[in-house]
Order: sequence, then C-alpha cells, then structure tokens
Amino acid sequence: MKLKAVLTAALLLVPTAALAAPGIVTETVGVRAGPGTGFPLVDRIPGGSRVDIHGCLRGYAWCDVSWADDRGWVSSQYLEYLYRRSYVYLPDYVDVIDVPVVPFVLSSYWSSYYAGRPWYQRRAYWTTYWTSHESVATRLTIDQSAARIGRAAARDATIAVGRTPRADATR
Repeated sequence: MKLKAVLTAALLLVPTAALAAPGIVTETVGVRAGPGTGFPLVDRIPGGSRVDIHGCLRGYAWCDVSWADDRGWVSSQYLEYLYRRSYVYLPDYVDVIDVPVVPFVLSSYWSSYYAGRPWYQRRAYWTTYWTSHESVATRLTIDQSAARIGRAAARDATIAVGRTPRADATR
C-alpha cells in the first residue's frame, strides 16, 4: 500500500510539459486565460511557432497550450499537431489522433498560472462568465479563413534542424 501511495505522489509531481504533445500555431494568435475570445489576453504567439499542446476541451474547439513562459488557451483552428512524424491540422484529425480531453476549472487553472496578473482578482466575475459561455467553448466551428501551414516540406525541414520557421516561410 505504501508503494502505491509513493507512485501516486510521484505521478502528481511529473511536470505537465512532459505529457504535452508538440504542435505549431498556423498564424499569429492570441493565447487566452480561458477557452474563449472573451477571456483576457495572456500573450500573442507568432505564426509558425512551436507550442506544447496539453489537451483540448470536449468538442476540441479550444486547446490548453504552453509557449515560452506562458500557458493558456488557443482555438484549435489555429493549431497543427504532431502525428506520425508530421504536423496535421488538428480539427481535421481529432477523430484519428489521441489529443487528451481536458477540463477547464477556472479556480485551479488561474491559481496555477495567473496569480500575479491584473485580472486575477476578478475570479468571481470570470467564473460567472465561464459558466455562461462553456457550451459555446466546446462547439468546434471552423473559420474557413483560418490559415493552415501550407508548405509542410519546408516547415518540417526547418523543424528538423531545430529552428522555428519564419512567418513568411509558412504561409
């Protein structure tokens, strides 16, 4: 029984980045403090940048990502996911790839990542906002103008040598 408790504790201490899958944002996109455009903007990720995808909400409309020193939510329509050694447009492959389904629990998520942010003090407001918008955030609707990275061969070659693709090389 002690061994089981030790193993459980060890699993809880594993960094979440180790469980994340590599991805790429297809164009410059805002990282939000929650799954929806109404949430505060945490940062902007330049198009073609690599991110770690920690999972997506049920419905795969929004995904929890990390980039640089930030963590937040990005619409899946701007993500490509590493699948069988190449990047695929996430919304086209949700039935094929194993993207973990993760919940969004505002209180614990914000306490973990945003305690010092100016909007953190308004958690009660944002909790109410999330409650009223959750059903919208879990519906996958694709904006046909959302860019997909079209030059896969050039992008994959750039990634293979460990560089982030230039924005103009990925459009």
